[in-house]
Amino acid sequence: MELVDIGDFFASGYYNEHFIGFLKYNSLASDKIFILNDYGDDDKIGAFYKSTMTLREFVKNALQNKGTMNKFKRGVYSFIDLKTFFPLVHEQLKSLNRCVEGQGKWIVYPLFVVARQLYETCLRLDPIIMKSCGGSNNGKKICQEMWEDCGRDIHRSFTLCLNDRNPYMPDNRKYGVYMFANLEFQIYHRLHNKDMIGNLIKVLESRINVGVTTLNELPSLEESLAGEWRSHIVMFNYYMGQYYGCYMNEFGKAVEYLTEALLNCPVDQEYNFDGIVEKILMLLIPFAICSNKVYPNLDYLETRLLKNKKGSQLRVIFDPIIESLRCGNLQLFDSTFQGLELTFLSNGIYVVMSHIRPLVLLKMVKRYHAVTCETIIPFAQLLIAYRLSKQEQEQEQEKDSLEAQMDQLECSLANLIVGGYIRGYLSHGNRCMVVSKKDPFPRLARRLRK
Repeated sequence: MELVDIGDFFASGYYNEHFIGFLKYNSLASDKIFILNDYGDDDKIGAFYKSTMTLREFVKNALQNKGTMNKFKRGVYSFIDLKTFFPLVHEQLKSLNRCVEGQGKWIVYPLFVVARQLYETCLRLDPIIMKSCGGSNNGKKICQEMWEDCGRDIHRSFTLCLNDRNPYMPDNRKYGVYMFANLEFQIYHRLHNKDMIGNLIKVLESRINVGVTTLNELPSLEESLAGEWRSHIVMFNYYMGQYYGCYMNEFGKAVEYLTEALLNCPVDQEYNFDGIVEKILMLLIPFAICSNKVYPNLDYLETRLLKNKKGSQLRVIFDPIIESLRCGNLQLFDSTFQGLELTFLSNGIYVVMSHIRPLVLLKMVKRYHAVTCETIIPFAQLLIAYRLSKQEQEQEQEKDSLEAQMDQLECSLANLIVGGYIRGYLSHGNRCMVVSKKDPFPRLARRLRK
């Protein structure tokens, strides 16, 4: 058996696989004995060592009692004393946070390992607690408090890295900020706390590319510790894109982040990224339609990115949406929208999908103009096509007068003109729309090809 002095790592400012193994409570099979010799008057390191050893002993005893020593699997959580276990895991991160001040970049990855271990512990305990409480409100309250405690201490780790004032940047803890930000994104999404997500992003963006090199500026995502793993690059860009697209309606900015996330998905490797790619495309497709007025070739995406995954949710949602956009079929769009409202809400794309409807109306107007070649288009003529495109159920329930229907159509056309989709103007008195003789409909949407 080999003795490993934990104090040596703090004294020398480095870590290795033995130190990482010491931090993980599920890595008990080892020929190492972890000790802490006298480390001066620093009680913080002593408290950290004690909390970690207490956690390891607790898990070891639980495994021995169950007869599954050195085989820490998911099922072990079901018989561990949860009231004792979570506080031990929680205390380990709190005690390590106290040791971080004064340490260099070397501490960032070990700190992330402990923070991620706390997050994964909460992830495992959540369904067990809910099951033990029968899905009651009390169980939800316990889980929420657990996640809030988890988020609070991981945010403390984030802050310790963010506010490092070490002027020697190669040894600055800002190197690990994005790793902890990714953990916080996941926690705040579980808590459905949009405000905390927004505050976190504001802090990050205030430190990125500030224009001059200062101690406050963060390294780029690719230059940070997160840049060593594609999964972290994908995760960070996905959550940034989701925030700007789903919460702020800044679709152009969302497209930039989601495109970067998609480009970093290693789809040709053995690791299965299909689920991640599909989640990205679920947001990227409608955001791209609204911001860049482009839509994809789903056959190409299915073949190259989803590895011929037939019957994907993308097909169910976007096949009829893209078809209605291509043909100007409002009835198809409205029926699809109504049937998939819950899906849109659960994926956070309800608002952006509603923004696609004016583009379908625009296509209908363009098709009418292509047939008649008229520069003066009476509302009455457009209203015929407009009403034919609407759902039969709406037509039966519609009791508005012809004038009211024309007013509704005029309002929709006015929005298209203001948005730059149509070059022309409306004549309210003559109840018509006058379009430009030259290029009345700027090219906005196209089908992306290989």
